Amino acid sequence: MPNPSTPGRVPRRLVTVRGPLARGSDRVEFASRLLCALVVLFAVPVALAVATVVGADAQQRADQQVATRTEVPAVLLADAVATYGSEEGTMSVRTMATWHAPDGTSHEGAVLTTPDAAKGDVVDIWTDVSGHRVPPPMDAAGVTSAAIGCGLITFLLVGALAGSGHLLVCRALWRHRAQQWQLGWAAAEPQWSGRR
Repeated sequence: MPNPSTPGRVPRRLVTVRGPLARGSDRVEFASRLLCALVVLFAVPVALAVATVVGADAQQRADQQVATRTEVPAVLLADAVATYGSEEGTMSVRTMATWHAPDGTSHEGAVLTTPDAAKGDVVDIWTDVSGHRVPPPMDAAGVTSAAIGCGLITFLLVGALAGSGHLLVCRALWRHRAQQWQLGWAAAEPQWSGRR
């Protein structure tokens, strides 16, 4: 007698629902499980495509930011003082400073400095073409993290949707099976107990 766990039988058991006790609901559950697995597998190339598109877009934005933003020196107008509510040992505080835009106009505003910075110290800030303060341009790490983050979120969302769909199918099947079991028991219990 052949062993049921022989290599030739294992793959067939993984891809089919067979046997005298197999119900129609077992086949539906298996089909749902298989569909869920296929959707998760399909999510991998979709996530890679999303990551590629987002990475290209982020790189284009980074290139545009590098072309339109300039790092300029800002001269502090006052000593840096930790303000009320700032924790002792903070790495930066806001201090008033002045700087010149790329077009030569003078600007004034709050910049981040170390808590021990003094009046007249110079800090580097980033400005746009009109001299307004802007964040530094996105670097290669930012581009990479944006691409990986969007790809990972896409994969997780598709996987979560597939898993949720499978769980909804299983829940409906569990209700159906419980109802069938109750109907079967209602028919068999009087004969088994001797009550009519």
